[in-house]
Amino acid sequence: MTFGTEAKLEFNLGDAKVDTIEKVMKEIDKVHYMGGATASTLALQLVRRVVVPNAREDSKRAMMFITDGQSNVGGPPKREAKILREQEDFEIYAVGKIILSDC
Repeated sequence: MTFGTEAKLEFNLGDAKVDTIEKVMKEIDKVHYMGGATASTLALQLVRRVVVPNAREDSKRAMMFITDGQSNVGGPPKREAKILREQEDFEIYAVGKIILSDC
């Protein structure tokens, strides 16, 4: 999943095109920075709509969410993150840019 002004599913684990570690690594290498705004909420909604239905019921669900920390499209991502954590049993690890002023 990548996101900028819009969210895009790059590939879904379990798809035939990523059925080996080598194929996954090749697909990751194809991912490019999108630029634009930061549609965190749209990305989390896409995970819920597209990734969750294809996940195995017994699978461990973890997400690395890398962002500049300035969600500015689609509203605050808190509600969607809470649904993924509490209803879909995701562990979410977020990495973001912190802007410090007057330091």
